[in-house]
Amino acid sequence: MRWYPENHIKRLITEVRGEGITSAWNWRVRGRLNYKISKHAEKEIKRRRIPLNLVESVLKNPQQVVDEYSNKKAYQSKVEFDGRIYLLRVIIDDSVKPKNVVTVYRISKIKKYWREL
Repeated sequence: MRWYPENHIKRLITEVRGEGITSAWNWRVRGRLNYKISKHAEKEIKRRRIPLNLVESVLKNPQQVVDEYSNKKAYQSKVEFDGRIYLLRVIIDDSVKPKNVVTVYRISKIKKYWREL
């Protein structure tokens, strides 16, 4: 995988827009994150209007990591959207290299998914 300076990647994403973030962004430099976004996750990030910087912050420093179905993990953090607190969940397949972002969503039912340790 080729690494680019962060400002170069932001410029690529701005220039690419219609072609999708995956072609410009497999994935990120800051902190040497090494993730690949699936086409489905890319579509859901756009459809749900979830800022990429929030997705990146959850990947870099999740408040919790919860085991999910078949080798998947949920990286999750409580974040603010439009003045309300939501749980942002980034579902990861970590059985492959680089790790694959399967889907991303926010949910208001924090108690349903939040695990007390």
